Amino acid sequence: LNWDNIYNANKLNYNIGARYSVVADVNEDKTFNWVSHFDTKLQDNWKLNLNFVYQNLVSDNYREVTDLLGAQYANNLNAFGNNGKYDLDNEETRVFKGDRTQFSYDLLRQSYNFNASTEVDLPRWNIVASVFAAYTESQRDGHFRHHLYKNDSKGKSEVQDFTNAGLKGKVTYKINGKNFLVYSGAYFSAAPTLNEIFINPRVSNIVTPELQNQIINSNELSYILRGQIVKLRLSGYYSDIQNAVEISRYYSEGVELLGQSGNTNSNDAFITEVMTGVNKRYKGLEMGIDVKVSPTINVNAVGSLGEYTYENNPNVYY
Repeated sequence: LNWDNIYNANKLNYNIGARYSVVADVNEDKTFNWVSHFDTKLQDNWKLNLNFVYQNLVSDNYREVTDLLGAQYANNLNAFGNNGKYDLDNEETRVFKGDRTQFSYDLLRQSYNFNASTEVDLPRWNIVASVFAAYTESQRDGHFRHHLYKNDSKGKSEVQDFTNAGLKGKVTYKINGKNFLVYSGAYFSAAPTLNEIFINPRVSNIVTPELQNQIINSNELSYILRGQIVKLRLSGYYSDIQNAVEISRYYSEGVELLGQSGNTNSNDAFITEVMTGVNKRYKGLEMGIDVKVSPTINVNAVGSLGEYTYENNPNVYY
């Protein structure tokens, strides 16, 4: 970078706003957790565990001016959107060092989670099973009224709530003291994350279309050898994920933009691409081995073979 040219350009524009400035993207999370735990033995070989967790998250996100590079101030205007205001409700467009610029919003999330698990240990078998239920509420609270999203950027969005439940289990068969077969499985639903719920949380409250819980079916079968010289683990896994959301963001030139008035104009813009209803499948084999060559030398090797595929043609939104 030619810093002299940058500072000189800002000095020439001293009274009309910086051409160049340095900003920082800030994320400040405040989280409150309340946890209740109950653990007991029903019998010598039978355990019961109950858990309840409440979490309240307030995530403050904004862009801050950190250096004006010799200028008096910068302008809170969108250079990629015909110099539209990032905050229409503020007549003053000038921002100074330490001010918020371009975006400022809170992401709010409350979650309630209950889990009950049990473990039974038998001479040949070890069985672990658990059930859980969860409820979450998510919301965005925008501080700026963006010029491209006048009615969907400032203030609180509608609350997005999701109820989830699921089962998880693990069964170990003890062939003998060194050889084991282990199956682990889970079938559950999962609420979308905050970054999946809101298409572009920096500028709007708009929610991802066709939003729903993910459904996850996960299975793994392993053979384990625990010898004095050789330790081995060979695993096969098969997992399905349904109703996933994938969001991509990129810069594009010559895009036709539809304004609030219904008029279109060609411009350069940052694009958000959203895929919903994505179904994915993961399957494969994994191996790990540890051989004790001498009292001081061990040789390790790992290998994997997998196939990860999309199982449908998801819906795409821009």
